[in-house]
Amino acid sequence: MLNYYNRFLANLSHLFKPLHLLLQKDTKWSWEKEQEKAFIESKQLLKSASVLVHFDPKKKLILACDASPYGVGGVLSHKMDDGSDKPIAYTSRTLTSAEKNYSVLEKESLAIIFGIKKFHQYLYGHPVTIITDHKPLIGLFREDKPIPTMAASRIQRWALTLAAYEYTIVYKEGSLNGYADGLSRLPLKTNIEKTPTPGDTILLMEHLATTPVDAKQIQKWTRKDKILSMVLRYILNGWPSKCPTEDIRPYYSRKNELCSQDGCILWGGRVIIPQPGREAILNELHQGHPGITRMKSLGRSYIWWPGMDSDLELTVVNCYGFVSKQTENGEDQLLDMKQKIQILSDETAHALKHNVYKNYSQFIETAKEISILEGEMYQLSHILTEEKSLMSSMMEMSLVSDKAIVEQPKEQTQENPEEDTRKNLAFLLEKVEGCSSVTEVPGRHLIHNGDLAELDAESFTQIQKVHAFLLNDSLMIATWLPNRRGPVRYRFQGLYELDSLAIVNVRDAGPIKNAFKILMFPDAKMYQADGAKAKRHWLDILEETKKAKASRDKQKKEAAILLAEQQVHTPEEERKSFPIEDDSETMVAIETDCLNADWIQELPEDLDMCIAQRDFEGAVDLVEKVNEYLKDCPKVPVVKEFRSRIDNRIKQLTEGLMGELQVSPERSLRGGPRAARRAVTQLIRLGKSAQACDLFLKNRSAIIKYNIRQLKFEGATTLYIRRLCDVFFPCLSETGKEFTKAFQDHYGCMSAFVVWAKEELEMCVNTFNRHVFGGKSTLTVISECVQTARQHCDEQVPRVDQYQYR
Repeated sequence: MLNYYNRFLANLSHLFKPLHLLLQKDTKWSWEKEQEKAFIESKQLLKSASVLVHFDPKKKLILACDASPYGVGGVLSHKMDDGSDKPIAYTSRTLTSAEKNYSVLEKESLAIIFGIKKFHQYLYGHPVTIITDHKPLIGLFREDKPIPTMAASRIQRWALTLAAYEYTIVYKEGSLNGYADGLSRLPLKTNIEKTPTPGDTILLMEHLATTPVDAKQIQKWTRKDKILSMVLRYILNGWPSKCPTEDIRPYYSRKNELCSQDGCILWGGRVIIPQPGREAILNELHQGHPGITRMKSLGRSYIWWPGMDSDLELTVVNCYGFVSKQTENGEDQLLDMKQKIQILSDETAHALKHNVYKNYSQFIETAKEISILEGEMYQLSHILTEEKSLMSSMMEMSLVSDKAIVEQPKEQTQENPEEDTRKNLAFLLEKVEGCSSVTEVPGRHLIHNGDLAELDAESFTQIQKVHAFLLNDSLMIATWLPNRRGPVRYRFQGLYELDSLAIVNVRDAGPIKNAFKILMFPDAKMYQADGAKAKRHWLDILEETKKAKASRDKQKKEAAILLAEQQVHTPEEERKSFPIEDDSETMVAIETDCLNADWIQELPEDLDMCIAQRDFEGAVDLVEKVNEYLKDCPKVPVVKEFRSRIDNRIKQLTEGLMGELQVSPERSLRGGPRAARRAVTQLIRLGKSAQACDLFLKNRSAIIKYNIRQLKFEGATTLYIRRLCDVFFPCLSETGKEFTKAFQDHYGCMSAFVVWAKEELEMCVNTFNRHVFGGKSTLTVISECVQTARQHCDEQVPRVDQYQYR
């Protein structure tokens, strides 16, 4: 520590001379009064005015933390104008007996939590930089990443504690973190208060008589196990940089999520069972023969070891009782039940033999009326059955005629196939209301049609029945018209271009069967076919039609480009007879050279998936990657066509990001400026900094106005003005900070921020004037309101320099 702060201490070498003599090679170690005096005086220097500084809320805060096997320590410092660190205060304490058994990861985390709680009065509400020499903590506690779900419960609780502070965690090597390391190795003796267990308030305590294994057995087995004992040692003392053996690899990949408790190893909340106790655990899980799925669900909730799932499956397969129970025939049970019913019937008949005389003495004479009613019901049932069969026959004839029209023999359509396909499409679409414009596109014809059920993407319940018409360039969806007599008719719902659709197969699971998704940016709809065969046919024909359309579009563009080139390089008299299909082999060769990579062929679909799933970061990464790749490709028609497809998806991506920043009634206006950071960052990466700046400032304006509208003018005017200033000026300051971080390399956007800030200040001043000077306020009230506003303005003046660009 003294060497770290030596620039602030005078005559330090003279003071250290007795201590340095002990470090010489041939000097005998002897701690005398001279060394004791130098040691005490050096400690006093660390507390002198030349080293310590007073807390200044305008300067940056730094909290350096470290842990040793027996203590934790921390230093709270200020970042001075010359770039040096000057301490404000020191802190340290010894570890309890339980804390000494923590892993290295948990000890280093405890040091950060101890420093945060110790200096809470300094850190709460102020940005702070936390310095640690344990690199895994960067991934666990980084402010923009969630906590791993399998992290230890203690780590998750500490992460929630840190979430209340505005911090940035930074890694620094242990050799450069000596000032905090020194405090952890010379901790103060502190008494940690323990909350006693309120025994007199416990109403019920249940003790398990027997368990398959207990903590003492697991602790004993862990110490004796060759692999687990090594893992436990790594948890307590630190993991190596590389995995030592293959047996350790399953644990090494989870090293940041493992911890120890009472000599047992835990992965999150799941206990790792050593080899001797696994058979007892498997037998306990298999009690009652719950099956493979239920056993896995129970096991994954409480325990774990490498290959646990395979052991669970093997236990179920090798269980004779379970297999016999699954394969036994239910015929014996049915026969047994039939015999019991027969016995009951015989006993009842025997008991009723003595009451035969009552059969004709206590009945009401209504047999004649009942027989007439039964005859009428029979006639009505016969009429309904005939009507139902007649309607079924008409429906079958209608479907057969439709199918016959769609699938006409080739010999009848050879004379004019385009006109025949248009007639078929027009005749079929006569059943759909509101789709007259569909047949107006030249060359459009019907490929396939059929009934589907639209499902809710979250609850997987059926929303409605639809009829899908697959055309050669688009997909049309129509809904059924209810409560109609006669032939089935539909209502037009939507027409979607095949280029903008992405087809996703949905695997059968639970209630979802024979379903597939159609991604239509920015929406996604799920449909269910009548059966597995129908689903497969829909997937195949959709994919084939999309490929055919892409091939046709590609040929048209290539033909147009070749025609334009020929018209430029060919004399006027030869242009009419110049063949368009020339040089096709060269085009194919260029296409193979430039776009033969698998990731290039799959990139448009990958972009569609990222956009549909709103993975904007992944989509922008793909865009940057393909832009870098296409720089070196020749400007041939195939590359231009591929570039056009990518540009269309970039346009969709930009619209989605801009939608994240746009203000709408469906979006909450309670978020801070950080909520817009994701969309702003990705727009800047796409080169849309001007649009990002404009939308960001509009979003912040709407939030400020919303927060001011939430203020209620109740009570004194001074109280309202104080609330107004407390709302407006922090919002203005937060916007400036976030704007500086987001647009630090875009100097042209600064003028827009200045104009925006001026307009917002004018809005705040108008509100201030309306409530202070527009009413009947006294001079005392006006003076207090002006003083409140002036104090907030004075606090903002020193921050203006932070938003200026050099």
